[in-house]
Amino acid sequence: MSRIVRNWREAATLMLCTLRSNNSKSYNDKATCSLKKCGTVPHKNFLKQETDSRSVDILMLKRSSQSQFLPSVYVFPGGISHDSDFSQEWIGLFNSCGQHLNFDKFILSNQKPFEENRPDESVFTRKRNVVSGVPGEVGIRICAIRETFEESGVLIAKHVDDARIFNRNPSLFNTGPISGSTFSSPVLGQWRERVIHEASQFVVMCRDLNIVPDVWSLYEWCNWLTPVINPVHLSKHRRRFDTAFFACCISGSSHAVEDQRETVYSLWSSPELIVESWRENHVGLAGPQLYELSRLLNFENAHALHNFLFEISTHRAERWMGVFCVCKDALLELLPGDSLYPENVNCNKDSAIFRDETHDELKTMFPKRNRVVYSRKPKQGRLLGVDCNVQLHNHVTPRNIIRNQSEPSVE
Repeated sequence: MSRIVRNWREAATLMLCTLRSNNSKSYNDKATCSLKKCGTVPHKNFLKQETDSRSVDILMLKRSSQSQFLPSVYVFPGGISHDSDFSQEWIGLFNSCGQHLNFDKFILSNQKPFEENRPDESVFTRKRNVVSGVPGEVGIRICAIRETFEESGVLIAKHVDDARIFNRNPSLFNTGPISGSTFSSPVLGQWRERVIHEASQFVVMCRDLNIVPDVWSLYEWCNWLTPVINPVHLSKHRRRFDTAFFACCISGSSHAVEDQRETVYSLWSSPELIVESWRENHVGLAGPQLYELSRLLNFENAHALHNFLFEISTHRAERWMGVFCVCKDALLELLPGDSLYPENVNCNKDSAIFRDETHDELKTMFPKRNRVVYSRKPKQGRLLGVDCNVQLHNHVTPRNIIRNQSEPSVE
């Protein structure tokens, strides 16, 4: 059962990054072959071997064309939370490696006082099960790890014996960023099928294999709440999600295998190549994915990204809900910090803004910009790019990326 709070469901997604080795490739061979078969030709750079060891690779999955939410676009692995992610069974499993004392590292000093089911309570901190004792910060990380395992087959987990190091050396949390661990076993394929069909089997699998989800290596990155207004039809969304985005850095890319249900292709590639392929209309992306990929463009390598994650780990990620502005020639998803973003936003009320000016005219009138840009004509709701020129609080500012409205699109 997924967690439903007011008018949205809680979800978690994982931006899984790795430092590419000199002889690695920037794509999943199986995925590329499938792309060719279906007639969708990826950007030429997707097909070449990468030799730049400085770059970051990130795991992305293409959603099925049959998906009700974001069909046929590339996304980070993730999905909706389940009651079992906050089950009391996790307490016993973590206690077996002495981790009950180290849950305190996830409780940040800048979080708001807790009130159960308060609509503005952070998805990271909201207490779902009073009895279980699993902190929200831990349960939502378990969700991100479980969903990544279901959708890609990549399991971020540690053997219980290896996890005990954090109990013996709690100072490790303060000395630098923690790298993620991937776990492999010949029986993972069978367990994956069981977890896909019943999320509560994830804790059963971990107990059977004597492992724990590597929650310590997941760093808060951001928090997106689906807007009330749909950017394409300007109608209410049937589905809304309060999604926690986590980032995790691992030492080498792990083989990903799409589940052929929700995901049909998988690839490891650099943010630069993904964005370039989107710009050239070879792959489809959703607004939040493009925004976060454009933030990653600021990091020369995974080590710089990892250090940044450690620097911001003492601050709770802010929740953002876009508010749409309908102007003469574009749809603008306004984000906090934008001059046009309303001072008071109700997360449950329609709050679209209508302006007679063009986008360029609005940029002159309201100089501070933090927005995702969509087209109005000839195809309404087509993603055009990210436009941001403000300094974000405790985060990195995305690179500006805008493409021409007249270009053909795969979206």
